[in-house]
Amino acid sequence: MLEQENEVLRRAAAYPSIGKRLYPLAKELAAEGIPVAVTCRVLQLARQPYYRWLAEPVTAGEIAEAPSQRVVRREP
Repeated sequence: MLEQENEVLRRAAAYPSIGKRLYPLAKELAAEGIPVAVTCRVLQLARQPYYRWLAEPVTAGEIAEAPSQRVVRREP
């Protein structure tokens, strides 16, 4: 478990640490076998909003702002 926590911290250092921007990291780490619970605990993220983001990565508010930002990209 300590190795998993260290990996989460190492990978998080390369990501901007602003809210939802860490969700793609949690998704990547989950795909590599690190439990979402571990990632969320280490990064102090709540799991419920993460799973909500996972179901719909682009929010309605982000889509409404899209014309002013030119591009909205969905996570694969």
